[in-house]
Amino acid sequence: MNLRPLKQNDIPQIARFHSLYIPHSTFAQLGIPFLKTLYQSFLKPRCGFVYTYWEGGKMQGFIAGATDSQHLLRSLFLRHFLFLLVISLKALFRHPRFFSLLFQTFQYPKKVDLPQTKAELLFIAVKPENRGRGIGSKLILKSLEELKKRGIDGVKVSVEKKNRGAINLLRKMHFSQERNFSFYHRERILFSYWIPK
Repeated sequence: MNLRPLKQNDIPQIARFHSLYIPHSTFAQLGIPFLKTLYQSFLKPRCGFVYTYWEGGKMQGFIAGATDSQHLLRSLFLRHFLFLLVISLKALFRHPRFFSLLFQTFQYPKKVDLPQTKAELLFIAVKPENRGRGIGSKLILKSLEELKKRGIDGVKVSVEKKNRGAINLLRKMHFSQERNFSFYHRERILFSYWIPK
C-alpha cells in the first residue's frame, strides 16, 4: 500500500520534505534538526499522527495531525526546551526577524481556536509534480478515519488564502469555511469538518 503511518526510518526524509515543500513555516526555518525532533515527537504521544504517501520508494506526500494540537506542541517544547532554545537563538542570529515569527507562532492557537474541536490537521504537503492526482484527498481521508477511530468528531485546518488548490480540495471534501485571519503576514482561511458517525 502506498499510504502508511510514519516510521522511525522515515524521520530524515520527512524532515527534508517539510523543509522543501513547507519552507515558509517557522518550523522549517528552525532547520532539519528541529524538524527531525518535531516528527520524532509524533511517534510518541497518543494525540498525534502522521501518514505518508510513497511511490517508487520515495515519499510523495504526507499529512500530520493531532487530536489536541496545543497539547502536542506544548509537550514538544517542554520535553526539548534547551535544544529548542539553542536552535531558536541560532535562527535569531541568522534572521533578526525570526523572533517576530516565533512570537506569532505562539499566537497561532488563539487564531484557530474553535470551541467545538481541538483536533487539527497541522501539515499537509504533496510534491508539486504530483498535485492534482488525488494524493492530498487520500491523505485527508486517512486522517479523518484515524480521528474517527480515536473518537474525535470534528477537525480544523488552516491554509493560505492564495493556495487555491488546497482550498478547492477542502471545499470539494465538504470542509466548511469558518473565518479568515492573518498569520506570518499572510492571509489564511480556517476550515472545519464534522466527521459522520
